[in-house]
Amino acid sequence: MKKPQIAILQGKTNLIGLSTPLTRMGFTGEFFSGIKAFQLSLQKSVPDLLLVDVTLTDKHADNLLLSGEISEVCPVLLVEKRVEGFLLFDRQNKRRLHLVDLHAYFLQNLKSYSRKKLRLAVKLPSLLSHEHSSQHSSQHSSVSCLGTGGAFVKTGHPAPEEGQLLQITISLLGHYAELDVCGRVLYSVSPCLENNYIQGVGVRFEKPDKSSLKVINDYLTSSLLEDPSIIGRAAQC
Repeated sequence: MKKPQIAILQGKTNLIGLSTPLTRMGFTGEFFSGIKAFQLSLQKSVPDLLLVDVTLTDKHADNLLLSGEISEVCPVLLVEKRVEGFLLFDRQNKRRLHLVDLHAYFLQNLKSYSRKKLRLAVKLPSLLSHEHSSQHSSQHSSVSCLGTGGAFVKTGHPAPEEGQLLQITISLLGHYAELDVCGRVLYSVSPCLENNYIQGVGVRFEKPDKSSLKVINDYLTSSLLEDPSIIGRAAQC
């Protein structure tokens, strides 16, 4: 699946803090310090979305936006940096968006984007145990990607076989909570140079109950909105 390409046009405000949360959501961002630099980049490639620093809207950038010169090339959202995080403005539809809303925005407006569920890059300790196994031993592991539909779990042991059911306990750091879910192995990754020597499995959660889905959704949303790179705390992943 193609990663959405996002261009960020900066004004007086330093928007570099957007880089980490956008990456965690699976997007790629390129920063531009002026309109001319951005226009030159259009000769090479056109982004899927342009984020424009709201402080530019009282200058030449606003004339370009209003005339449609930029918005005819790609969708445009204004971005404002606030104490509690970044807030986006969709002027065409007259609505406000948070970063977490970009997932739904791309689903709605970008045909090449097919990721139906929000997921984030994380670094959470976890325990793996085989479902219905007579041996109740658990393996220490870590979750590097978490979504409402499943997760990627790094393991230090031979990866479980495809189709196997696993019981996964995930420690939701910062939320003082644990998530217990059942997952089925969809694929495994072997440690080699091509995979950066990562070993693990991709699992799909098997019929998680409503309370588990709510816990995951709440964690993903708050984790993104309270991203350490935005509010200045030490990065945790």
